[in-house]
Amino acid sequence: PGGVAVVVLDDIVTTGATLAAVSRTLAATGASPTVAAVLAATEKRHLS
Repeated sequence: PGGVAVVVLDDIVTTGATLAAVSRTLAATGASPTVAAVLAATEKRHLS
């Protein structure tokens, strides 16, 4: 729906892929998220 404000809530962000996919889907329908919020984010780990 065009012109609709959307709040996107994700429980845990690891890579941000889910938020990116949701944003693309919303943009394809004419809606756009005005706020994206997460409850927790994982730490980036570098394996050696």
